[in-house]
Amino acid sequence: MKRTLLALLLPLLIAPLARAEIGTRDAILTDRADRPLTLRFFYPTTAREGAVMIGDNPALTGVRAIPGAPIVPGPAPFVIFSHGSGGNLTNQAWLAAALAERGMIAVSLNHPGTTTRDNGPPGSAALWERPADIRRVIDAVLQAGNGILPPGGQVAADRIALIGHSLGGFTALWSLGARFDLARFEADCRTPASPAPCRIAKLYHLGKTAEAPARLAADQREPRLRAAVALDPGLARAFSPGSLMRVETPLLLIPATAPNPEMPPAAETGYLAAHLPPANHRVEPLAGAAHFSFLPECKPGGAALIAADDPDDAIICRDGPGGDRADLHRRTIGLVADFLEKSGF
Repeated sequence: MKRTLLALLLPLLIAPLARAEIGTRDAILTDRADRPLTLRFFYPTTAREGAVMIGDNPALTGVRAIPGAPIVPGPAPFVIFSHGSGGNLTNQAWLAAALAERGMIAVSLNHPGTTTRDNGPPGSAALWERPADIRRVIDAVLQAGNGILPPGGQVAADRIALIGHSLGGFTALWSLGARFDLARFEADCRTPASPAPCRIAKLYHLGKTAEAPARLAADQREPRLRAAVALDPGLARAFSPGSLMRVETPLLLIPATAPNPEMPPAAETGYLAAHLPPANHRVEPLAGAAHFSFLPECKPGGAALIAADDPDDAIICRDGPGGDRADLHRRTIGLVADFLEKSGF
């Protein structure tokens, strides 16, 4: 009897699980004529055919999704992705798609002034527009019938999260209520603590316009956020310790562990961990990860193609000692999914 039962179950045990398909949709948020936002959504769908590779190119691997597929109706958790300096909405598509497979609606956006091929002044000097972009996206998806979400799509207003990498991680902290202290940051940049953020700030002309001191110091807290994830965040030392202590929203920090003299983990994520309320944040260092391990997987020969365009950019294909990007992504997905589930998503 036991052998018969095992024989019946064995095909089910060894058969691969069916992959849940996801839909995708691009949109442009035009509520501000001076700053349109390009958006890319990933979401659960009932469709099973028509999947293509989205964001795929000769150097970097895209994700599989069905363009224009119908969305599963009903309120769903909503996750926004904020890219790093010079990045774009494809950078964390691998994570956005994985969350969509788990029933969430995910959206990535391009931040004008700090995105690919638009990464410098005058747009970059208005860094406070980044958290404003997040507020605009939340406003848009909570407004029924505005055509941003696929027809039938609905966001659960009490389950909204923000995930950011590098400068996007900084944007996440800013959106949780951490306060930018320009004088502190400028003093810190006269030390060798964390060179890369200071170099980016100089490139961006950060704090150099007449309106900058007041706009940078303003409270950017978005109260509708219920959780946030910062993937190897940068520029963290610009936040005042007192404001970090007042961050109440649950936060997951995932720092890279590879040595990085340009942005030492101890000086960035370590600074955050030392000042955030212990009860409200988790730190999960990702062994084998470098700063750019949170970008898409590089194809064989991808690093050479990237280097041919810009030798300095070949670094995006390098992981830390012992790191394998596919495995790093799998572990990151697990950490993020577990954190969101425990946060009520």
